[in-house]
Amino acid sequence: MNFFTLIACLLTFSVYSQDFVNGSYETSCLINTPPVSWDGESTSAGVDCDYWATGVNPGVSPDGGHFIRFQTAHIESIDQTVTGLDIGVTYEVTVYIAGGTGGDFNIYVDDLLVEAFPGASPYEWHSVTTEFVAAGASANIKFEWNLPSGVADGAADGAVIEGSCIPLTTTISSYAICLGDSVTIEGTSATGGAVSWDGGVVNGIPFSPASAGTFTYISTSTSEEDCADTLTLVVHDLPIVEAGEYIVICEGDTVTLTGSGAGDDGTYIWEEPEVINGVEFVPIFTMIYTVAGTALTGCSNTDTVSVIVNFLPSVSAGLDIYTCEGNSVILTGSGVLDGEYEWDGGVIDGEPFVADATTTYTVTATDENGCSNWDDIIVTVDPQPIVEITPLEDDVVCLSNDNITLFAEPSGGIFSGSGLAGPLFSPTVAGIGEHYVYYTYEDEFGCHGIDSVLITVVDCLGLASEKLSTITIAPNPFTEFTTIYFGSDLQNDHAVLIYDMLGQEVYRNETVFASQLQINSSDLAPGTYMLFVYNSGNKNVFSSKLIVQ
Repeated sequence: MNFFTLIACLLTFSVYSQDFVNGSYETSCLINTPPVSWDGESTSAGVDCDYWATGVNPGVSPDGGHFIRFQTAHIESIDQTVTGLDIGVTYEVTVYIAGGTGGDFNIYVDDLLVEAFPGASPYEWHSVTTEFVAAGASANIKFEWNLPSGVADGAADGAVIEGSCIPLTTTISSYAICLGDSVTIEGTSATGGAVSWDGGVVNGIPFSPASAGTFTYISTSTSEEDCADTLTLVVHDLPIVEAGEYIVICEGDTVTLTGSGAGDDGTYIWEEPEVINGVEFVPIFTMIYTVAGTALTGCSNTDTVSVIVNFLPSVSAGLDIYTCEGNSVILTGSGVLDGEYEWDGGVIDGEPFVADATTTYTVTATDENGCSNWDDIIVTVDPQPIVEITPLEDDVVCLSNDNITLFAEPSGGIFSGSGLAGPLFSPTVAGIGEHYVYYTYEDEFGCHGIDSVLITVVDCLGLASEKLSTITIAPNPFTEFTTIYFGSDLQNDHAVLIYDMLGQEVYRNETVFASQLQINSSDLAPGTYMLFVYNSGNKNVFSSKLIVQ
């Protein structure tokens, strides 16, 4: 038999059947050695365990075995932890002992001495009994022989622990719940007793603890044979989940929603399928987002956050513009009340500028919410049409000349100026003097081009207008002198006359017969003059405008 044997008692009140694993009379024996740990095997193999130093052998214990102490001033013990106890229940411990020549046999529960028994008398196997009240679901039971100086023997065997009542059968739906959850505790009596619990708990009825913490509930029964029972319930507090502060964004911006409060190892699930915790996304419109955070305890809580989406302002750059090269344009943005409009390309809103070429201009405006939008406009710049009046064969004409037909490109324009009737210039109508003739043309884009020509009308004094085509004047205009080239020596005398624009003669040379004639500016004040060449027959053979600078 084992040294400590928790046996199934025939009494109704036994609580369990369990063995101490400490060897038996046949296999274990402690002799002569200092204190040793009990390992279930003989520590002095070959020694006669039946030998008692006192010479008196009480024989085999009633439980079928024993262990022996033989030591001077020796304390020897053996212990084991028993489980399955009911808190508050009184348990009785019984063990067989035999000892000689004095000493004490002590029984400890959780290192607390419960009772000591003298070992010298009687010097035979007999039982000793003590009691303890279970303070927990387990207890350490230790048996100790405290042998005095001199020759001493001590033996013990057959330990029994019995409860004084019948335990209840107790069930609980969960030993750990979250605050706000319900739990059901139910106790059943084998003897037919009615079971009740402290703490306001009704047997078998679900309830929800009002706060978090660890709670111990004790049951009682109306049957005196039943043991009281205890249960420990852990109520985890709900995590304080935070969804974050409210967010204000502009349409098209991204946000990142991150839950917290359930711990770094917790999980955060957002109610909206498009939201993943900690991952940015683009909200489409203003709404409230809900996150559920679950801690490692399995307890969850929720929180919400508002994401306000401000729509972008409706910005307009205006209709596309067609303009002509060199013309100024004004760009003005609209659509944002009291907004500031910023253009690219150096353009200032509402101020005129000249566009050099066809360009797309972009305007950006920001509203009171800080949201910006843009629009663009195309400014098409058409080149000014190239307009040219066909050069006249001679831009100095006699007052008596017929009408002169003017030509210009491109066709379709309008001639304007004195002496004009459409493209016809009348020297008589214009009168003596310098007359600017203008030609204006407008293309299909409204772009204008203009050219002009100066026609000088002079009184040719009634002379014929025969011309000597070989005569040239260079330089003309001139500052110091100019030269008239006749092409060859004249065959007879010719006359050169110069008139100012009022018809006053300012120069006369009637003996011109060489191939050229030089005229100095010292003879003429700066201005425009008419030069005439006459032959010996007093015929006008050449006329030209002469400019002195």
